[in-house]
Amino acid sequence: MTEQDETAKNQSPIWEMRAGKIRACVWVTVKETDEGRSYPDFSTKIEKSYESGGRWRVTSYFFVDELPALLMLSMAAYQFILKSRAAWFKKSEPDATPADLPYEEDVPC
Repeated sequence: MTEQDETAKNQSPIWEMRAGKIRACVWVTVKETDEGRSYPDFSTKIEKSYESGGRWRVTSYFFVDELPALLMLSMAAYQFILKSRAAWFKKSEPDATPADLPYEEDVPC
């Protein structure tokens, strides 16, 4: 189990949105830089529920006609994260900007 899976298991999402059977969730973990400054680290999960054999299951596979809903949910999650990140910096450090966040470069998709 990954660290993100463990976090998600122990914590409820801070944001959730549905489009039919597709659900997007956002979690946040507060982390600290080496200099002791705290910052929010957001993670997302998008999944689809479906029924098979009388049981509800979850998958991360989508049909082509579900891609518009996937796009809409992805953009909504992204906008929520951007607004939350901006609110964090405005509240916690008045002089900080989103550019002060420690980004990982060259993260594979």
